[in-house]
Amino acid sequence: MGHYAGSPVGWEPVHGSSSSSSSNGSGTSAGAAGRRASDLTFRATYLLFGVPWLANLCYIATLTEGPADLVEQERWLMRVLMHFAILIFLSALLHLVTVFAAITLMRGKLRVTLLLWELLCAAAQLGLTNHDVTIMKHGSYNLVGFIAAVLPLSFVLAFGLFVYYLPVGRRCKVALALAPVIALYIVSARSLSAARAQWPRGLFNEKMEPKSEGEDIWCRIHTPESPWDALMESWVVPVFSSWAWRPCPAMPELATFDENFTLTVNCPSSAATTYTVLPWMRDLMPQMFAWVTTHTKHREYLGSPVTINGSAVRAECSAVGFGGGRQQPQQQCNLLLPRRLYPVTRTLEPLRAHAPRNILVLFLDAVPRQGFMRKFSQTLSRLEYLHARGDTHVAQFFRYFAVGHSTRNNARAMFTGRSDHTQATTTVWKALSASYTTALIDNTCVEWSRKYLGRSTPADYNLNALWCLPEYNGNRSDTYELLNGPWSIQRRCLCGRRIHDYMLDYLRLFWEENADKPKFALVKFTEGHEPSASVVGMLDEAIAQLFSDRSYLNLSDTEVWLLSDHGLHTGFLWAVRTHNAIFENKSPGLFLMTPPSLMTPEREQNLRHNKQALLTAYDIYHTLADNAPEDTFTPPHAYSILDDGIPYNRTCDEAKIPHAHCICRRK
Repeated sequence: MGHYAGSPVGWEPVHGSSSSSSSNGSGTSAGAAGRRASDLTFRATYLLFGVPWLANLCYIATLTEGPADLVEQERWLMRVLMHFAILIFLSALLHLVTVFAAITLMRGKLRVTLLLWELLCAAAQLGLTNHDVTIMKHGSYNLVGFIAAVLPLSFVLAFGLFVYYLPVGRRCKVALALAPVIALYIVSARSLSAARAQWPRGLFNEKMEPKSEGEDIWCRIHTPESPWDALMESWVVPVFSSWAWRPCPAMPELATFDENFTLTVNCPSSAATTYTVLPWMRDLMPQMFAWVTTHTKHREYLGSPVTINGSAVRAECSAVGFGGGRQQPQQQCNLLLPRRLYPVTRTLEPLRAHAPRNILVLFLDAVPRQGFMRKFSQTLSRLEYLHARGDTHVAQFFRYFAVGHSTRNNARAMFTGRSDHTQATTTVWKALSASYTTALIDNTCVEWSRKYLGRSTPADYNLNALWCLPEYNGNRSDTYELLNGPWSIQRRCLCGRRIHDYMLDYLRLFWEENADKPKFALVKFTEGHEPSASVVGMLDEAIAQLFSDRSYLNLSDTEVWLLSDHGLHTGFLWAVRTHNAIFENKSPGLFLMTPPSLMTPEREQNLRHNKQALLTAYDIYHTLADNAPEDTFTPPHAYSILDDGIPYNRTCDEAKIPHAHCICRRK
């Protein structure tokens, strides 16, 4: 069988037979295309060594001053480096796609050799990128968004090269290339149009208005022309959801932990039975992971019930089973909360006349206002139902804006009323503790108040120790793993149950154990803090059920805040800083449920007025601090959302929103 002149050994024409003349048009064309691709392959192979290193250096440079999602958008150099890294990475993928297109024209040993070489280089390219899992570098967590930026483009390039090398006429190639483009344009245009119409809307079919009560509003908000976040979520989330929303692995009921703190474990006789006792968290520790790890006790269960002194216990049965024809270790576990809590014995001062008996703050990290509308259909439908029935008064706020793009700035304003943690202050739950029993329910192994607020201020009850277990948090205090822990892009499970189920069980336990006392609880969920924007939707059913459960949560005497501190600040759209991503990062969600017994005509008018007013976390702090029995610091620029009518001519400067985070279009 003949070869083309000057071509490498193993190179053969695709069109025509070996007996055909070399002057055959199709054979000559294919051979020329093959030679061009082969030349490109051998000339550009060296790029696969340099390109990954250069892209990796640019990528790591964007992380040198902290997590990528904490890099301020004004730091243009970081953005340039990230974009440059993506372009370099894309060039490598373009080369890779071109090589594989060339390989389709080859035969023999050369084809196999080159294919193996390119697969090895591709593996090296990913292997050279940063895979650190620490919080300070995000590592593989940000790498997902980094690669997601180039994979869609690489598919487009691959399809273009596939069409280019097809042995068909030019018109047919043009038609094949344009057909998916036209289809994608039509579908995108329709989806964007629907998202644009939905964007300003909220509960009760209300929407953000340019004026209210006949008065112009200084803060004008224009609907984004291209709300790509909504479009990507409508396309990407169903794909992620089918994987991320899988049920947790089923675990049989192996143990009981009764109201006398007695643990009983029932494992098969052939199984090794152990239990782990997690310490009480009466105080919060600066080095929480190290403290919990040191004070966690691991014991062998000897067959008799044992009395446990701890905040939770993990019972485990370990046995050897058969799977796939081989002996394999099998582990089953139960994670059990106590049936009762230690009592709070301190004397509580009487409540102020206008204060609610109970306050519940459901804090969903990194969820924009429209994220609530897109992800929490069951919860918001339940709120509309409860409002219509008169069980509670539900208010929404269209112009609640962040004072920074991360939790640090917004949580500090929301819970201390300050912008600087070095200023002498106290947290709102510390101020409320004079009249309320307090609980902080988090799902991270982090001393949250010290990290974000600058000082440790524990509550009466703190749920943190569970989340320091290695199977959830890993073996380090600053884990930022992609597929496990509080920031993962998939389900968060422990011993066959979702993490948020344990949190809501603890909330119920706290509520029932202190039924005769006023209560304040802050429940902080991190499900929204991941790049796919899909995991947070798993909370919808659980929170809707919480508002439906009348066995312990009585909305007639409980003020409920459903809120976020800022919008999403991870993922591809945030990495490339699209206008809509920046906008949604600065417009978190805020809903307030007020007991009917505390509603006065003045408060009802204020809430109706303030739903279109410019609000910040400082105003939330002011409103919560008003319930403290003593005079508590309140920022001079803040208002009570319930008791003040916030002026519509309030500016970002007056609200203490930094200029870089003000998204109002001034009059």
